[in-house]
Amino acid sequence: MKSMKSLSLVVFAALAAVAFAQPAQAMVNVSAVGSYNLTNTKEDPSNPLITVGHGFGGGALVSFPLMTAFEIETGALYTPFVTHIGAAPVEANLKQNYIVVPVLARFTLLPIVSFGAGISYGVKTGDVTSDNSLVSAPGTLKNNVGLTGSVAIRLPLAPMFGFLVDTRYTFGLTDQSSTAGTTDKFNQLQVLAGLNFKL
Repeated sequence: MKSMKSLSLVVFAALAAVAFAQPAQAMVNVSAVGSYNLTNTKEDPSNPLITVGHGFGGGALVSFPLMTAFEIETGALYTPFVTHIGAAPVEANLKQNYIVVPVLARFTLLPIVSFGAGISYGVKTGDVTSDNSLVSAPGTLKNNVGLTGSVAIRLPLAPMFGFLVDTRYTFGLTDQSSTAGTTDKFNQLQVLAGLNFKL
């Protein structure tokens, strides 16, 4: 909990410094998005019964321009990490919900295309759930840290308004397993889509 408070203070202090350092004419990009998430739970030793899980989420992103073609992006995304385990007739989706805070450096190399890279910090919300009573869910998993890469397209629909599509991949760094000798990490492909506003 202490580490989460410290991280929050660092993120907010950095964003405040960025906001006050911007020239008066700089425009902040704000996006409201929905997301489709594909989670690949990588277990070591490998478990053939674990396959990709699907989930839906959403949230908001905000980016602060620092100079031409470069900005810092953060936000808050409700993100389920779903692990599909088993095979018919006994299979289940184990779901853990997170609020994910990404902090990305974003470069615009083409007029509507940008590339981002950075870290994502996921704060767990509640316990793991199972959609099959025959397959038990483990206890609450840990907060999750990952490395994130992104390719985004902003399609302008009006001078201050547009449509955003953002495909991002997060490589999980946190071992979620509570079993000795086993590691579980969440890798996730996300497709975000929504409305983008310049403020």
